[in-house]
Amino acid sequence: MECRTFEIKLISARDLEDVREIFRMKVYAVMTIGDVQETEMQTPVDKENNTNPAWNCIFRYTVGEFALNQDGVMIVIKLYCSRTLGDRYIGEVCLNKRPTFLQLRYEQERS
Repeated sequence: MECRTFEIKLISARDLEDVREIFRMKVYAVMTIGDVQETEMQTPVDKENNTNPAWNCIFRYTVGEFALNQDGVMIVIKLYCSRTLGDRYIGEVCLNKRPTFLQLRYEQERS
């Protein structure tokens, strides 16, 4: 089975809801492909930028050709605020990975 390696660069988020009342928000992101826990990767915690975190973090995945051709598999990015008494969920974004891979495949075929 053929496998493909790809990178996703998570740059930043803007204007997040401030879930802290007293202290600054320290935000990190967790990315997974679908519901597969083995694909979970996490950014470092941004302790400086409060509601506008920046990570510039690259995630590298190797995925089988079969998985690339499955419909409905999403790339899920969840944002959390790091806290001493337990991290707080801020929100998430879900991206359909299929259009992304189709675009990449088209660009590779044109080269």
